[in-house]
Amino acid sequence: MRAEYLLSLHGFDLASEQHTVRDTAFLMEQLELREELDEIEQAKDEARLESFIKRVKKMFDTRHQLMVEQLDNETWDAAADTVRSCVFLDKLRSSAEQLEEKLLDF
Repeated sequence: MRAEYLLSLHGFDLASEQHTVRDTAFLMEQLELREELDEIEQAKDEARLESFIKRVKKMFDTRHQLMVEQLDNETWDAAADTVRSCVFLDKLRSSAEQLEEKLLDF
């Protein structure tokens, strides 16, 4: 990701760090989103899953735009946190899409 490279030029090594997002609201949101995906999997609810994927994509797009603005404004700490949240959302979207494939094959 280009953002990770730009941040590495300013002392942030996101690829190898074990740093977590400091935003406690986002940490709670992560837990809630993972729990919701687990519930969808248990219920095998394809319609709810489709809605979930759309919502996660929208969340990613919003944060991605924020990240671009933060990088443009050289607010490196904030941009690093936003990149971390984008990485989480991208992985969550991928997990949800894998579940979608699994449910369609079921």
